[in-house]
Amino acid sequence: MEDSLKPIQVGISTVNANFKALAKAILLPVFAYVAILAVMQVGGVSSTGLWILRIASLIPVTLIAVTTHRIILKGPESVPTWGINRFGWREIKFTLCQYVILIFLLPLIVFLYIPFIGVFIGFIVGAYMVGRMSLVFPSIAIDKKFDFKDSWDATKGHKLMMFVVVAVFPFFLGVFEFMLGRIQGITFALQLVSLFATVYIVAALSIAYQIVMEPESAR
Repeated sequence: MEDSLKPIQVGISTVNANFKALAKAILLPVFAYVAILAVMQVGGVSSTGLWILRIASLIPVTLIAVTTHRIILKGPESVPTWGINRFGWREIKFTLCQYVILIFLLPLIVFLYIPFIGVFIGFIVGAYMVGRMSLVFPSIAIDKKFDFKDSWDATKGHKLMMFVVVAVFPFFLGVFEFMLGRIQGITFALQLVSLFATVYIVAALSIAYQIVMEPESAR
């Protein structure tokens, strides 16, 4: 279990060590995300407009994720000082892969029909699948040719570690966010907390990728 926690421990320390460079590189996407949230919370936005804004919010989140992967795996010099300034094919591919994984997970809806334990089983199976496929994201971020099958094969001996990275770590962060959510009047701030929690989750996934694909440099 200790080795399975290594991506989280190293990911957190690496984010902290590169905090200044990372903060500069994601500043503009964070501002864009905040602006979209502000518009969404203004009254009078139609349901169609809300859907458009939700889709638009994926752009800064994707830029933040790609930037984090690149800084963790390739160093601060791998991105411009003030971050990636365009949404190119790399970022489009990154986003599309998220939807492909969602499609893979759709059959798990059948577990919802199992009384009492169906949701739990669906969560475990879904987390297992996501963990086995998720190395495509750091690969795309650093411009490596790598697909879902490659990720599945590469994580064969790291199943528990990947489960911890994509399920256990986000779960505990989610519990923390849930507890903060009980405080009245901090909905907007909570969205920012969630965004920065994403940075640490992405960093943990980057380190997991390094452990699996570049074991020498991960030591």
